[in-house]
Amino acid sequence: MPAEQEPDVIVVLVDPQDSSAVQAGLIQESTWRNSDSSGWIYKIDPARPEIHQQRHVAVCLKKHQASKNQQASWNADQSRHDRGTFSTKVGSQSVAQAIARKALGLGPDVVLEDLEADCKTGLQTKLLMESARPSLDTDEVLGAVMLIAKRA
Repeated sequence: MPAEQEPDVIVVLVDPQDSSAVQAGLIQESTWRNSDSSGWIYKIDPARPEIHQQRHVAVCLKKHQASKNQQASWNADQSRHDRGTFSTKVGSQSVAQAIARKALGLGPDVVLEDLEADCKTGLQTKLLMESARPSLDTDEVLGAVMLIAKRA
């Protein structure tokens, strides 16, 4: 086949239940993987725009893989994912946050949203929102709150 007719993309269909495909690294998302930290695992789930879901990572101790309320998960924009089952005990641990940052390709200085930060900054958030100029959009306010949380 001449070079100008070669395909730009090659699609390989792989059965997600095929453990050899997972071990070969062909499937990177939606599969629990061992982290660099002993006993900790994580999985990355892809974005699903049709349901307004961002790419996100779930982190937990291997023994809690089946217990959603013993996991912490964050979206690619550093916000919490699965807010109803987010474990503050897991989410506040630096090892879990480091695993999540690495899995999402974020720098080590990136602040991930956690419930404790929300509690600490609740009053600061209220004051900021009440005193903010009306032209501030939500992203600017949330950015400022994250900076306050980081300094707290």
